[in-house]
Amino acid sequence: MTELRPLRATLRDGMVSIDFELYIQNRGAEPADNVRAVLALFAASADQDAQIAAFHGAARMAPGSEPFSIAPGGIHMLKGQVTQSGDQMRVVHVQGKPMFVPILPVALKWYAGLSIRTLRDAFMVGTVPAPGSDRLGPLWVERAAEGFGRLAAKRYVPKDVAGG
Repeated sequence: MTELRPLRATLRDGMVSIDFELYIQNRGAEPADNVRAVLALFAASADQDAQIAAFHGAARMAPGSEPFSIAPGGIHMLKGQVTQSGDQMRVVHVQGKPMFVPILPVALKWYAGLSIRTLRDAFMVGTVPAPGSDRLGPLWVERAAEGFGRLAAKRYVPKDVAGG
């Protein structure tokens, strides 16, 4: 099981970056050895599910993070940063103001006994929801210089792009 905690989002020098902590729990009965995490950064868009599927397909061959192990029932925290060129970050305009909603797909691969296991996940990142709401707020481009405020992440489940 994974949980993403976004720490900071920045839009500077033509780059969008998200600093994060990724908590990974081993709910299995065996140790998860040689775990490697692969993460990316996209923006919410009409083809986001296809982008996430392509990322997960390619993640099997990506080198990923430095390897680590997690004992049964244990939790490992991985701290990192994902970036994307600002011209690749899809910005949409709402009431004439530019904004974006980052999506961080996550792929984990590890050894469990004699087999290689994988876990695929994705998280939307935005500002902390308003009281009484569970919807993340967008990241408004015009607020980038002063910071986006407190961030939160919600698990995102893509639709099955292969099967519709």
